[in-house]
Amino acid sequence: MTTTLEPQQLQQIEPYLYLFQGAGSFRVNSIVLEDHDCLYLIDTQLEDENNHALIAAIKTSFPTKPLRLAVISHYHLDHYAGLPLFRQAFGAFEVIGPPDARRCMDAATAVIWEAYERESPEHQLTPADLLYPDREINQPFALAFSGRSFSMTLIGPNEAWSTLIGLLPDTRTLYISDLYFGGIYIDPRIGGTVLGWQRAMEQIITIPAEQVIAGHTNRLYTHADLRQFSADLSAFVAECQQLFSAGISAVEFQNHVFQSDLTVYAPDFSLANIYQELGSVEPSERCF
Repeated sequence: MTTTLEPQQLQQIEPYLYLFQGAGSFRVNSIVLEDHDCLYLIDTQLEDENNHALIAAIKTSFPTKPLRLAVISHYHLDHYAGLPLFRQAFGAFEVIGPPDARRCMDAATAVIWEAYERESPEHQLTPADLLYPDREINQPFALAFSGRSFSMTLIGPNEAWSTLIGLLPDTRTLYISDLYFGGIYIDPRIGGTVLGWQRAMEQIITIPAEQVIAGHTNRLYTHADLRQFSADLSAFVAECQQLFSAGISAVEFQNHVFQSDLTVYAPDFSLANIYQELGSVEPSERCF
């Protein structure tokens, strides 16, 4: 049976694990873990309205439990913008995330801030309000909660973007945030490369997962979905290799109808970046 996520509702999908999907175009998924005497949060929302709705849902569902830790899976603004609002609502709590936080957050904020103002018309925050992690994580760790464990590890930093992913070994549920959302969007300003994404997926599909929580999609996926996406991505890269070996021009590449069954979001923008990434490299230097 497929689990569909309802916007702005804190839904329990497993014992002591809750999902909240924001309303609007970004549809960010935030995870709340309930421990015996506190709560852990994985990823905030982009829009103030969604962050306030999540804060209200947490306070209603767990009125006596403080927020002790927030984990930021990766440094795209839509996953950490809400930290100041949570700090206002819950007081002090620790924030952790991948390495190189300040550089990556500053770059992502510059690129995505306009989207925050557009998606959150009554926005309360400025870039100066944003919070950097208290601690940067570059090795595996476990979040223990209510007799369960969320085993977290880092994909990167030389991949599509550094991302903390989490596996629940008892149910084989895997959280991979933006490393899967049904297609690819290549924007080097926020760390994305098609080869990095391919390497990340090749690593992820070796993890013994069954159910998959993605960063933005409105339902849960399976490990088979990840394997198919990885295969589609590899086929796309192989097709690009053939095109570049044949000397395809940038204009021809933009207009090419790809055989690979892969959704490319904002194709004009993404394909231009893929051409820059792969097409400018001499065939003998390519690492496909």
